[in-house]
Amino acid sequence: MGCWGGAGDGDPAQPVAAARCRSPQEFSRTLDWALRWVMIVGTPATVGLFMLAGPLLTTLFQYHAFTTHDAEMATRSLMAYAIGLARFYSGKVLSPGFSPVRMCGRRCASASSPWSPICC
Repeated sequence: MGCWGGAGDGDPAQPVAAARCRSPQEFSRTLDWALRWVMIVGTPATVGLFMLAGPLLTTLFQYHAFTTHDAEMATRSLMAYAIGLARFYSGKVLSPGFSPVRMCGRRCASASSPWSPICC
């Protein structure tokens, strides 16, 4: 996730999405590509963080005042965080990906619901 909370994760998709705003199919393919890469990178990171939470926290912090109980509770907390990691990254990609779409201004002709994308 990095020190800045994954702020740049969706940025590579944004200029491409803005350039392809005129074609909803190309825009959809671009977002699919970005989400696919998030899942390719994020899934192993999530599984690794979940599986190694205990050994990682025990190795780094269990000394002096940090007891075994403290390590167990911190492990559970890190495991819970790991579960939400994929959703967090997906939001980081989708949020900047849709900002150029909102700037285009009008709805697609095929928009059947208010949640449909806005296209040029």
